[in-house]
Amino acid sequence: ADHRERLEALGSRLPFLLARLAFVSHLEKGETLAALALARERLLPLALGEGCRSPRGKIELSATVLRGAAAGECAHGIAAVRSLMGSLAFAPALRGSRYEWLLEPSLAEEACEALTCEALAALGLP
Repeated sequence: ADHRERLEALGSRLPFLLARLAFVSHLEKGETLAALALARERLLPLALGEGCRSPRGKIELSATVLRGAAAGECAHGIAAVRSLMGSLAFAPALRGSRYEWLLEPSLAEEACEALTCEALAALGLP
């Protein structure tokens, strides 16, 4: 948890990329409720960022917050989460659907590359 908080404070994409891989893994197994819980607990907060937290630290999911986030700097993250939510309708049969791209090895490669870059940066290496 300590490392996760440091990565999030640095604005790292790694936590989001890893959560996305876990989400897709749940979909492949037909675990839609687990995927939905992961999206609510990890993906959406990562996409929205700290600006959408209440004083008690809870994520505010009001329509106003979501509209503002979709129009602002969180737009890419919100679009990614929306796409993942659409894939729930096709679980576990993502192959042959419009969400088949979620099964591409490039998603795991992207997470591996982010991990490598974060590790090198933490060590002070180029």
